[in-house]
This record gives sequence, C-alpha cells and structure tokens, in this order.
Amino acid sequence: MKFAGPRTNMKELIGRKVLSYKFENGGDRVVFETDKGKIVYEAFGDCCSNSFFSDITGIDNLLGSTVLEVVERQEWSDAEVKKAEAQGSYDVLSLYGYLIKTARGTCDIEFRNDSNGYYGGSCDLVSDETREEKNESNIN
Repeated sequence: MKFAGPRTNMKELIGRKVLSYKFENGGDRVVFETDKGKIVYEAFGDCCSNSFFSDITGIDNLLGSTVLEVVERQEWSDAEVKKAEAQGSYDVLSLYGYLIKTARGTCDIEFRNDSNGYYGGSCDLVSDETREEKNESNIN
C-alpha cells in the first residue's frame, strides 16, 4: 500500500532557500534540498488512479532563492490542457499545481492525475528534515 502523508500546499518551502531539486520514484516524488534541510513531496493518487509530477517551469527563479509565497494553481489555459493531454494516453486527466514565488519571479510546479474520472490526486508531504539552526551565542 502506498503511504499517504499529510495533505500539503507546499507552504513548508516558505522562508527557505531552495538549493536543488530532483524527481524520484519515476516522477512520483520531488525532493527539494534547502538551506534548512530536505523536503520531499509525493504526488499521491486516490484508489484506482495515478498521480505524478509532470513539469517545472521557471526553475531558475527558484534555485538559489528564498521562497516568499506558494499559491495553488486554480486555472489552466486551453493550450496548457492540450499540451498535458498530448503527453500521454489518459482516461480522465486532472491538472494540479503550485506557483512558488521568489524575489526573482515565479516557478510553476505541475502534477497530474489519471483516473476513471471518479478519483483524484493530491500533493503530500512525505518528509521534512528541517535542521535546527544553532545559536552561536550559546556555544561555549
């Protein structure tokens, strides 16, 4: 059985500088290495469906920058929907995503869910390995 962590909106990234990212587990997971530790998210599909991360655009706006805000995508253009549908053969395709805002601009992270139309998907927090910042004044 697939582990489903807490539902998230990627707000855990706010206030962190993103150093790198990578996809794992065939695109089911995205791993962010930040200045405060590693954060792992999983695209999770409900019963009888499959979810996966599909695209990241504006990555140069994210890498090396501190995340200021994360906003869930609510709308998709016709061109974006057609592009997503052309990337594979799907029964019913749902599009999800987050806009991650930094001082440099916006990074758009998209994930998809393929199902029979009844089930959906989510982005779940799998791991947040936050390192505690040491207070230099308390070191003897």
